[in-house]
Amino acid sequence: MWPCCGRERAIHTFRVSGFRPPRPHDRFVREIGCALSLSSPPHLSARLRLTLATFDIRRGTFTVFRAGIALAQIVFLVFTPFDALMQGVEGSADLPNCEGLRSISALCVGGPSVPDGIRTFAMIALLALVVVGFLPAVTSVVHAWIAVSLSTGLALPDGGDSVAAIVCIIMVFIAVSDNRLWAWKLKDEPIGPTARGIGFAGVVALRIQVAIVYLNSAFAKFSVEDWANGSAEYYVSRSYMFGSAGFVGESLRVLTSNPLLLATITWGVLLCEIAIGLCILQGLTGRKVAFALALLLHSGIILSIGLWSFGMIMIAFVGMAAMPTERRVPFVKAPRWVSVRGQRELAA
Repeated sequence: MWPCCGRERAIHTFRVSGFRPPRPHDRFVREIGCALSLSSPPHLSARLRLTLATFDIRRGTFTVFRAGIALAQIVFLVFTPFDALMQGVEGSADLPNCEGLRSISALCVGGPSVPDGIRTFAMIALLALVVVGFLPAVTSVVHAWIAVSLSTGLALPDGGDSVAAIVCIIMVFIAVSDNRLWAWKLKDEPIGPTARGIGFAGVVALRIQVAIVYLNSAFAKFSVEDWANGSAEYYVSRSYMFGSAGFVGESLRVLTSNPLLLATITWGVLLCEIAIGLCILQGLTGRKVAFALALLLHSGIILSIGLWSFGMIMIAFVGMAAMPTERRVPFVKAPRWVSVRGQRELAA
């Protein structure tokens, strides 16, 4: 029996191997559990309690996708001159804009006396700590600071910068449940119930954000004539700024010269985005479908118009939202030739 607000209600007890049950003195978690058990149908509240009891993101998939976002930002900073990042547009203030709260931006720390190259090098070094997986709970805060600085401080940010800022802010809450020193190492020690709850809320927020981004992107395109009539990819493949080049460009221009293939490719992008937005809110199988579609869509974008950092960030964005959160549930099935030990590491 579990006392809740002066009432007692029988609840189901789950035995989870390797996990410590919620501590009796953790009043916050106990009150949340009471509220859920009294306000939700029994089967839903029981399922939620089981999900929280088995929640654990200390796995290779979370580390890989988190490192993927940081690596995309490193590539962006390494191969883009600082002057190009700070290229002002007509009617805007001089960049970087360090007035007010913007003074705490990674692009403004130290004031004008700090050379721009030093700031860029410092951001790359901090992002490298994210890639190598040092103290995820701490470096997630630094990662969010850099991502927000890039998103708000550049004159011409792309969609990847904005998405990375949102993802990194959410990752701060997810990483609360990651108590490892090195993110590439496994750890079987139990996570406290409060940390599990905060981390799970972050994952749910991330999945909702994926749905919003892709559904909004798809339905917004329907109001554009070229997307609505199925001809948008014809102009994208021939754009002087983002058009395809080389063998891929020639092949894409040939394909988009056929009206039927052109409409299939154009509307296929819209259907793919809608499917990602809907599947990411489903169970593990649906989320795997969402990740596969995102991998296909953004790999095509990378090959066709070369938006590498944007594509890497979006693939990692969907992958992190799609990953399983239950302990020992693998994201992909290991092939038969993998050893038993390797299968255990993959599941972790």
